[in-house]
Amino acid sequence: MRTVVLTLLALLLIGFDAQAVVSKGNQVPDFPVEGEGGRVVRLSEHVGRYVLIIYEDRASAGQNVSLKQRLWDLHRRGRLDERMVVMPIADVRAFKEWPASQYARKAVDAERARTGRVLFADFTGEAGVALDAVPGRSTLVFLDPEGQVLWSGEGPQGKPDQARLIRLVQAKAGVADSEWSRKAKVRPMGNAPDASPTP
Repeated sequence: MRTVVLTLLALLLIGFDAQAVVSKGNQVPDFPVEGEGGRVVRLSEHVGRYVLIIYEDRASAGQNVSLKQRLWDLHRRGRLDERMVVMPIADVRAFKEWPASQYARKAVDAERARTGRVLFADFTGEAGVALDAVPGRSTLVFLDPEGQVLWSGEGPQGKPDQARLIRLVQAKAGVADSEWSRKAKVRPMGNAPDASPTP
């Protein structure tokens, strides 16, 4: 009896969901997010492409910074091809009611302007529910072209998990070294392609 009580107490203290995010092999249901200018974008618009979703609220935006920078660098240097879409999504469901929603929209717009990158906003919470995202924890989900989870992680990712995700992204949607070298020879040495991320 004492063992059962201690086990239950331990589960309550550490939580049941060490990795609550949607797991590998699962299908992620379609969801809407708000894009630039209030345009509604659905996950289903990207069927047929690999999709890397980075879902974060203000508290978790500082997690996995080096991983996000490595992914951005891969894209910027032309190492990811058109089969790949990155969907950074701001979890702003706590601000869905007016007037808070207007302040949240302005903050998301300011972040887009500051970084020059695409950023979506989840005001309805549908994306968070579809991903089983936990507030305060960075949620990363890599989907195959049919919408099945190839890799998922939650919270700060250690270097081995970061490396595993980078290798998987490159294997699925990376530009082969020979093709990249051929493209690089066309450009003046030292210059990298400067393209904005695919929404």
